[in-house]
Order: sequence, then structure tokens, then C-alpha cells
Amino acid sequence: MNRGGGRWGDAMTMSEEQTDDSIELATGPADTSSAQSTAAELAVAYAKERRYEDALRYFQKASELSLEARSYYGLSLAMRRQRLADAVRYCREAVDREPLRGEWYLNLGRVYLVCGEKRRAVRAFSRGLQAEARHPRLLEAMGQLGVRRQPAIRFLSRTHPVNKYLGLIRHRLRQVA
Repeated sequence: MNRGGGRWGDAMTMSEEQTDDSIELATGPADTSSAQSTAAELAVAYAKERRYEDALRYFQKASELSLEARSYYGLSLAMRRQRLADAVRYCREAVDREPLRGEWYLNLGRVYLVCGEKRRAVRAFSRGLQAEARHPRLLEAMGQLGVRRQPAIRFLSRTHPVNKYLGLIRHRLRQVA
């Protein structure tokens, strides 16, 4: 477990031994904040594994949430279809306070999709890609939604030969870059 930066790798899996027992060992006042911090870390790890029910259980034990924890708490709420307005609020707060993290925009976009707001989800994913242009999960999310770029010349139709040609050139230039 990496406690230094509070960040977890995507490939990390939770051990079944890391349950309530490890959190409830804390007895003194100094241990309480440590236990709450551990609860938040475990909750984020569960949310990253898409085990949202387990994540919500640990989020309830944590009083102070980092921006990462707030973002994943919002995602967990939305995925369990609970308090969607709060889910959006938690994710927005993370994005507003640290706007250069693509992961926060990914979570916000996922919450918007659960709420049935595809246009807002696309906007969140797009802003996330502005923050982190090569974020693999943001690119995947945009691909799954089937989002297309604006035509090169907007007042012409997408099927106009000039837009087709300029679109091909733009695509090839992005592949080279």
C-alpha cells in the first residue's frame, strides 16, 4: 500500500484481509484520524476496482476526504444510484479545486452519464483531455460515446469534400504528433 502520495495504481487489487478489522484496531484519539485516513484510502481503492458498495461502506467511516476521495465518493454514489445531486457536487468540487487532473473529469463524466446527461459528460471528458491529452481512460470513454470532432470548417456540412479532405489531414497530423 502506497501511503506517501495517496495514489493507487490502476492494476492494484484489494486483499480480502484488508477489511473492517484493520480499521477498527485503532483505539486512541491519535489513531482515529489514521483509521479514517486508511478508510478513505481503502474506499478509493475499492472504487477504482468498481466495487462501489464496498467503497461506500469505507467512505462512511472516513470524515475528512482528499480530493481524490471526494471524486471517487461521488462516482461511487452515482454508480449505486444514490444521491445523484451529491455525487455531482463531490466530483465538481474535485474538478474545481484541481482542474489539471484528467481522472477527476473522467469521474465527473461518468456521473453525468448515470444522470442521463450525455452532453455534460462529453464536455467533462473533453475538458479532461484538455488537461491530460493522452489520458487513456478518457480517450476510451470518448470513443465509447462515439463523439466526433467538429468539422474543420463549421459552416460547411460534415460531408462536404473540403471538410472531408481537411479532416483527413488533421487526423494524420495528430497521429504524427
